[in-house]
Amino acid sequence: MSKQRLRLRSQGIVAIVVVFALIFGLVALFGGMLSRTERPELAGEAAYRARLAATPQDFQTLVNLGNLHYDRGQYAEAITYYEQALALNPDDVNVLVDTGTAYFYRQPSDPDRALAYYQRALERAPTFPNALYNKGIVLWQGKGDLLAARRAFEEFLRVQPSGPNAAAARQIIEEIDRNLPLAGKGSGSKN
Repeated sequence: MSKQRLRLRSQGIVAIVVVFALIFGLVALFGGMLSRTERPELAGEAAYRARLAATPQDFQTLVNLGNLHYDRGQYAEAITYYEQALALNPDDVNVLVDTGTAYFYRQPSDPDRALAYYQRALERAPTFPNALYNKGIVLWQGKGDLLAARRAFEEFLRVQPSGPNAAAARQIIEEIDRNLPLAGKGSGSKN
């Protein structure tokens, strides 16, 4: 092979390598961009924010943004969106309970505020199971009020004796009973 052909062949190989490097670089660049936008929580947040920019009074979008931040453990942000949603619809018991729970999980925890939101939910729907159960949790873990917690769990079990949290409520009542002085026990019924 002549030197000229060898040089052309070498240059061709180098050109092919450069082209492949560029292609792989572009794939990596765009692939990385795609993977970021394909992550549902990021794509969802961007879509929710765009929807909210177009319609600032969109109750469901505010709730969705609150839920997104709640699921990420970003409770202060969740509270911001939930409270904006509640300004539009103050009677939504689900959002009231979620707001209360976010206040309980937020650091620093605010069990009193959580209980106030549960109370608002229960004023609108006196037998709303999530409000009753969460009220029991906050009274038990957040306030250390075992007697009131026991009563909340008993009420929850009257409303939902076989629901998803019924077994947990019964176990908590048993634990409370082990920790309550005998004279201070609630209604005396063990569920």
